Amino acid sequence: MKRVLLLAFLVAALASAGCGKKERQGEGKLRIAGASNLVFVMKDLIRAFEEETGAEVDFIPGSSGKLSAQIREGAPFDLFLSADVGFVDDAIDAKACAPESRHIYARGKLVLWTRDGATLPADLAALAGGGIDKVAIAQPAHAPYGKAAVQALEKIGVWKQVEPRALYGSNVEDTYKLASTGNADVAIIPLSLAQVSKGKHTPIPTELHAPIEQAMAVCLSGNRRDLAEKFAELVKSPAGRALFEKHGYEVP
Repeated sequence: MKRVLLLAFLVAALASAGCGKKERQGEGKLRIAGASNLVFVMKDLIRAFEEETGAEVDFIPGSSGKLSAQIREGAPFDLFLSADVGFVDDAIDAKACAPESRHIYARGKLVLWTRDGATLPADLAALAGGGIDKVAIAQPAHAPYGKAAVQALEKIGVWKQVEPRALYGSNVEDTYKLASTGNADVAIIPLSLAQVSKGKHTPIPTELHAPIEQAMAVCLSGNRRDLAEKFAELVKSPAGRALFEKHGYEVP
């Protein structure tokens, strides 16, 4: 009977140790919250980082405004890469991110995009005319690229004509999907997404909107500040800057 009890105790102890090990491994991952436009460049950055450090990285994409709100409420992220410096500043003001880690890592570019087989308007001004039923735009309240899209349309004086026909994506990936599936005729999306999609696009002049300054900061509610700082250094390095340029960003 004693042997049976001892064996049961050992099995329970090993099972408990195994669960604890899995939990510790999960806690050891670097958790990065980032704007949806970063999905493709982050694949390259994460691959390089994991090969260099042996660490594991979880990337959680979303709209910058929503991610900033989650971070301000204490979400356990280690690093925040926003599509707008303002959302990073909001997190810093709320004492959720370290002010000394604030860094503008890239400037985004907008394009007018449509899927293969559809007609691509010559420019933004053409959206005011006939033939374009729906225009997909990221929600300007919390998606910086959507805000810039509206600014550009206002700048050339066609927003009033386009607004009734606008379809809003919760982030730039959703915005792209609205047009790629045919629910919208065209979409205004980042060049970084247009480059890797099957479709056609034309650039939107950057002087039509405020600069899309993308910034990052280390979060204070995460568990791996050491890894977050290392990843931030990769982003700022010549290799990191080259990856952003490759994916259609301007590097300041």
